[in-house]
Amino acid sequence: MKERAETAEKLDHVNIAKTFAVGVDHDYFVIVSEHIEGETADSWIVENGPMPADAALRVLRPVLLVAVTTVLGMIPLLQDPFFVAMAATIMFGLAFACVLTMIVVPVLYAIFFRVRENAALPFEPA
Repeated sequence: MKERAETAEKLDHVNIAKTFAVGVDHDYFVIVSEHIEGETADSWIVENGPMPADAALRVLRPVLLVAVTTVLGMIPLLQDPFFVAMAATIMFGLAFACVLTMIVVPVLYAIFFRVRENAALPFEPA
């Protein structure tokens, strides 16, 4: 972990938060990085209302594609007796976590809180 953080310290790109310091403090690994100003998801929802389905799919698609390619990339490791347990764990865990957090949880939220597509918002969007 420390080597990765030290490597991140050397990166300098407009789309990557700068890392200023890496170290250990009282047995806790510490990374000090740049604070990036921007809008939070909460403030965006208050201003714009719930995210439309097409916008949500634009966010969901690349995340799921990365997960699927990672799972598919683990397939060759299933042939190796040394790595088969690790590969199977990563494949199942990643697939399960993606389905759970990106599909099951939002559906259950919509069911429990009776979210309707054209429902009135509980607040006034700006």
